[in-house]
Amino acid sequence: MDTHSPPPARLLWFLQRVIQLQWPLRLLSPWLGKFNPFLPEFQDLVSALAAVEEQGESLSEADLLSLCMLLLAAGHETTTSLLGNAVLALLRHPDERRRLVGDPSLMRRAVEEVLRYDSPIQATDRVATADCEIGGHAIRKGQLVGLILGAANRDPEQFDAPERFDVGREKNDHLAFGHGTHFCLGASLARAEAQIALAALLQRFPCFDGDPEPAARKRSLVLRGPTVLPLRLYCGGTPTAGEPNSLVWKESVYGDCREEPGV
Repeated sequence: MDTHSPPPARLLWFLQRVIQLQWPLRLLSPWLGKFNPFLPEFQDLVSALAAVEEQGESLSEADLLSLCMLLLAAGHETTTSLLGNAVLALLRHPDERRRLVGDPSLMRRAVEEVLRYDSPIQATDRVATADCEIGGHAIRKGQLVGLILGAANRDPEQFDAPERFDVGREKNDHLAFGHGTHFCLGASLARAEAQIALAALLQRFPCFDGDPEPAARKRSLVLRGPTVLPLRLYCGGTPTAGEPNSLVWKESVYGDCREEPGV
């Protein structure tokens, strides 16, 4: 990659490395002054943030770097993990995949179930605004409290059969996007992206196959998802009942089930 002129694509690539390797944010500092929002190649969100000004004040270097990290983690890492977790869930639960293929109207509920069952964000934290007590533990105002969202989304007092993956689950008040003031701003976009991507995958390749146990997961206590997830893609067909990822080699509403060339 060209190391002399950092277009937005290179910044995105570098920010991904920063998240993965947790490099110091100050390594990005020399690049910030090179963004010129008045040039055509820099008509992007990062350049707009660098140029924004209100009442004579602009974002500091630390503010801009923090926003870039937040936008990448919240808008990219979480959605890719959501899609990866969804595909894994469908590989592990072939009956639910057949159910979803047969009734695409369940897609909205299916995405919500993935968010609950295997949330891409497993933990977060909050600062207590007042003294309180939870489960016999005293929490003082100003203390930082760790919240395990993955555990909350499997709470048997909140969910019926929480360990069951159910694409038709009706009552599903999960906390994958947080709650209250800090509810995820991108929740609607993430839901739409997941619904569109999974619908396209199941419509074109309903018999997709792969290892239900990913070779590697993200090394993080917060982010949960596979780092790689190879799939074998087949055109048409429907999964066979009784065997997790076998195929029906016959005519179906999707046509013949044949392996996609070059995949």
